[in-house]
Amino acid sequence: MSFSADDLKKVADLSNRKVQIQNWQKEIADKIAVLEDQRAASEREMAEIVALLEGDYKELAEAARQFAEMTAPKEPAKPKFTVYNPRYVTNQDKEKLLAEILEDHKQENPSADSVTFQQVKAILSSRYGIETRTIGNFFTRQLKQYETAGGNRRKVIVLK
Repeated sequence: MSFSADDLKKVADLSNRKVQIQNWQKEIADKIAVLEDQRAASEREMAEIVALLEGDYKELAEAARQFAEMTAPKEPAKPKFTVYNPRYVTNQDKEKLLAEILEDHKQENPSADSVTFQQVKAILSSRYGIETRTIGNFFTRQLKQYETAGGNRRKVIVLK
């Protein structure tokens, strides 16, 4: 049999890729093992906590539950928006996110008639873990739905 230089290069490339995939599979197996250990530890700790709450602290836990029911707000809490991957946020999620940020700002500051881009950026960073250079770039499509005011340095979204 005769092989060409291209065939030899292809075999070398395939061999290298095989080693890469084997290493990748080992890495995945290690991560799975770590997660299984974490799951087992969490299940053990949960069992210990449940045993204590249903055993030695049963009366106190029941009193705490009743107290929490009495002091809990009567209206159902609206589900909060969750960002699953702060490095990639879809346009639909950005719409929901901006609406929630503005709604929360209205509730926290009832007398406010606007929110600055800097405030929105700080909320994105602190509450949702999203780092962005500018709000104008991050919410490019979504800001068209809102009235904005101000210049380059002090731009605001007008709340209605």
